[in-house]
Amino acid sequence: MNQRPLDLRLSLAFAAIFLSFSLFAQVPNGYYDAANGLSGNNLKAALHQIIDGHTEYPYTSSNTDVWDILKDADKDPNNPNNVIGLYSGFSMNAAAEYNSGQGWNREHVWAKSRGNFGTTLGAGTDCHHLRAADISTNSARNNRNFDEAPTQYIDGSGNYQGATDSYTSSTDWIWEPRDEVKGDVARMIFYMVVRYEGTNGEPDLELTDTWLSNTDQSPLHGKASVLMQWHLADPVSAEEQNRNDIIYSYQGNRNPFIDHPEYACEIFPEYCDGNNGGGGNNGGGGSTGGNDLFFSEYIEGSSYNKALELANTTGASIDLSSYSLKKETNGGGSWGSEYTLSGTLSDGGVFVIAHSSADISITAVADATTASGIVTFNGNDVIGLFKNGTLIDVIGDFGSSATYGQDVTKVRNANVTGPNTTYTTSEWTDYPSNTFDYIGSHNGSGGGGGGTSQPTELFLSEYMEGSSNNKALEIANITSNSIDLSDYSLMKQTNGAGSWGSELSLSGSLASGDVFVIVNSQAKKNIRNRADLVTGSGIVTFNGNDPIGLFKNGVLIDIIGTFDGGSANFAQDVTLVRKATITEPTTSYDSNEWDSYAQDTRTYLGSHSTSAKSQGAIERPTLELYPNPVRDLLYLPSDATGQLRIIDIAGNVVIEHTIESTELDVSSLESGVYILTIASNTVISTVRLVVE
Repeated sequence: MNQRPLDLRLSLAFAAIFLSFSLFAQVPNGYYDAANGLSGNNLKAALHQIIDGHTEYPYTSSNTDVWDILKDADKDPNNPNNVIGLYSGFSMNAAAEYNSGQGWNREHVWAKSRGNFGTTLGAGTDCHHLRAADISTNSARNNRNFDEAPTQYIDGSGNYQGATDSYTSSTDWIWEPRDEVKGDVARMIFYMVVRYEGTNGEPDLELTDTWLSNTDQSPLHGKASVLMQWHLADPVSAEEQNRNDIIYSYQGNRNPFIDHPEYACEIFPEYCDGNNGGGGNNGGGGSTGGNDLFFSEYIEGSSYNKALELANTTGASIDLSSYSLKKETNGGGSWGSEYTLSGTLSDGGVFVIAHSSADISITAVADATTASGIVTFNGNDVIGLFKNGTLIDVIGDFGSSATYGQDVTKVRNANVTGPNTTYTTSEWTDYPSNTFDYIGSHNGSGGGGGGTSQPTELFLSEYMEGSSNNKALEIANITSNSIDLSDYSLMKQTNGAGSWGSELSLSGSLASGDVFVIVNSQAKKNIRNRADLVTGSGIVTFNGNDPIGLFKNGVLIDIIGTFDGGSANFAQDVTLVRKATITEPTTSYDSNEWDSYAQDTRTYLGSHSTSAKSQGAIERPTLELYPNPVRDLLYLPSDATGQLRIIDIAGNVVIEHTIESTELDVSSLESGVYILTIASNTVISTVRLVVE
């Protein structure tokens, strides 16, 4: 059984870990000194200064040009006369170059139309994001957004043809590189964002978490949250390190995200935490858990009685200068009335922004009063909380002019511990107009429930009803104990009528903090690779109108869909992910418990985020290690303390001791998959560990 932690998204990010000299032997001494101790925008600015002003080479020239550099950097290690295509993996004759469209070309990983910089010196010829590519495969990629896609790309033209391990879509403008280079692609995109800041006539390149059309020439590239997933899941390889050294030997600058993978989460933390995703729109996403600011109260009262409250339950003080509020007026389709925050908000505190002419009972507890547009909202104006320009929390549905919050006070429920880019009414409790009893403090008095009690049972955590045979189910164990799966089974009710059938009995055990994934045997390879069980059983031939039940000793304990609900589709062509605040199964299907993503989205398959408490400790599955996979020496975070345990797939504790060093020798472990946990005070951190 492949064991996975509840959340692998931060499995590679870490801060202040001293890597062995042999790992990055070519980084010049002191190269990153100016970045030491920095984070966020300060780190980004420092890295820009370090890598700016590199030596530029022409796209084509009789002297050294991009062709020459790529022949060196992308050389096939098994055939030095060839280069390897980034997306296809084809080995191609390096000397042939373009060859009248039959050879290879120079792929701009940051599509040159995204910012319209073409092949000019600078961004257009920067070899840190230029890669050798098969011409027809490169043409198919075009300027598509990077995201997970449903259809394997088959190259049918040119000298290099055949099946690639890249994927595309006939309906969405997206492209998924082969697994071996997903992290490489992400780190190239991150590099471009830091290197090109709009100075000296260069483009100002930024990440976006939305899909752009093929004609959009905005200097943006995405999808940011998916790129971060790829960065975290695909570690820096020896080949990528070597390429960084080669480009440095020509250009005189390096890709910081190869040398220091942890920089990605330090600069773009909003994409490291939680379910950022859900298609090309301004809203979609999910809860990010108790790891950032979030809206805790909204007052839309009479006259000028308008106020917003933000809560910090992260466990640490937060610098508010990275945050701002914006308003979408009457569903107009754009954000405006930006209000930038300042100061520091301590853990457990709230920050209240109120209209300067509001009732004295509001202004008396306000941290900031203003007459600006941000607090002149009406009940159909959407309010967004932004971090470094990226939406992290929202009140109201972006793009809708419907009234959702008129003459009302809304208080966020106790079981909501973090922001959510999808407005979810069940996260709020409404009170009558001009209710000011709760403003100035937040303790979840708005009701709700769940999320704070100790979980006791398995539940369904993900459902994929994708194209063709792309069908998968995921079960999560967020209890404090390993669970014997032999007591459990899955069944299906076909077309929402008749009796339960297609029973699949489970076996083995599921460790605490792990998930169990069942995948159709005919699903695409990249889905099957995430499975604990690949099967042709009828349980994974469901359609969007077939309820799925999880049974324990023959008794239904959890369900997706409504039993006897009829033939209407409730979840067709969609991936459903259980919200982090849901900690127990239910026999009554509630769509509000699930975040919905586009067809064939598999970003979250094999992991599950939860805000549950386990054995009285908050489960924070964001342990940061390097490298992973590991052969012998594992590096822990520099601030790691407490009791460390490594558990094998049979549930046996194979290593257990109190942490005294950031280095851990795992050379005695057999190759395989393990669960590593660190328990410190009231926090348990968990991650899957792969030993090679």
